[in-house]
Amino acid sequence: MHFHDLKKFLTAGALALAMIGLVASGAHASLIIPDLPASKNASSKDEKRAQDAYGKAYEAYGNGDAERALKFAEQAFKALPNASTALIRATILQGLERNRESFEAYLIAADLSPVPDELQLIDQGLAATGASLSPAMGWVNFKTTPAGARVSLGEGSFKAPRTVGLPAGQHFFNIQSAGFVGTQGNVSVSAGRGSNLSFALAAEQRQQAVVQTAPVAPTTPTPAPAATKPAPAATAQALPAKSQALAYSMMSIGGAALIGGGVVFSGVQGKIDEAQAAPTRSEYDSLVAEAQSSQMTAFILMGVGAGALGYGIYDLMSAPEGEATAQWNATAVPIYGGGALVVSGEF
Repeated sequence: MHFHDLKKFLTAGALALAMIGLVASGAHASLIIPDLPASKNASSKDEKRAQDAYGKAYEAYGNGDAERALKFAEQAFKALPNASTALIRATILQGLERNRESFEAYLIAADLSPVPDELQLIDQGLAATGASLSPAMGWVNFKTTPAGARVSLGEGSFKAPRTVGLPAGQHFFNIQSAGFVGTQGNVSVSAGRGSNLSFALAAEQRQQAVVQTAPVAPTTPTPAPAATKPAPAATAQALPAKSQALAYSMMSIGGAALIGGGVVFSGVQGKIDEAQAAPTRSEYDSLVAEAQSSQMTAFILMGVGAGALGYGIYDLMSAPEGEATAQWNATAVPIYGGGALVVSGEF
């Protein structure tokens, strides 16, 4: 539920705050991950209760009674926890100069699917309250494909998508999800500034070794045969001999992968253009995630294709035609951001 007078109310509140000023509040230098409200199916009674409390909070705040306004704002948020009720609560806390609580309330509002106008007000509130804290704080929104990946950051962890507060400076993060290749890196946070980080994780490639065993023939009471050299026991799958045919196959596969990667990559810009023209934040995020996923697929195809093509050329040129000089095995392995060709055997 979004209330039509929210922007007008918050604009008036911002003007009042500009007149009275902001006082820095103490905060320890740590990751801020406020608890999100439990999801609930709101009934018509919940909506009516929230709307009544919201109106009373609006009226009390306009009359200068911020404490009473906060009481009604808490009731509205409890009845219907969404971006609108979280935002009015954060604004009143900011007016009371309870800046750390306000910063946390704005973080909660950011994760409750705000509409574009609400998101703009949330960013303004985070910037003002975050810069007023000691140490000064910024914020980062983490999104992953697939959703629900575990993000480890400092001494805390959380599941994406999530908006968290961080002190200004460099911070190391690690992202993991079962069945996908993890990633890690550093994010730079500035006081009173926010950033959005999106990651498309590549699926893990699982390979199984094939082991052959020699069949055991039944024994029969026959005369002892003449001594012969015992046959070697079968071991792991034998490596094939080098040949021109296999070299040409590798070159063909590599060329096809390169072309396929180029075709996929050519469609990424179209997704980005669609995202920039998206009317809502959710559509924008969805299109950006699709573009990143397509880009990752293109990089994997082109990386594997380049490796296969290069090895096919090397294989063709490294020995005279028909000479089986090497026992080898080659495995194409897609990795995050590209691919690799793992070669093993005797050369």
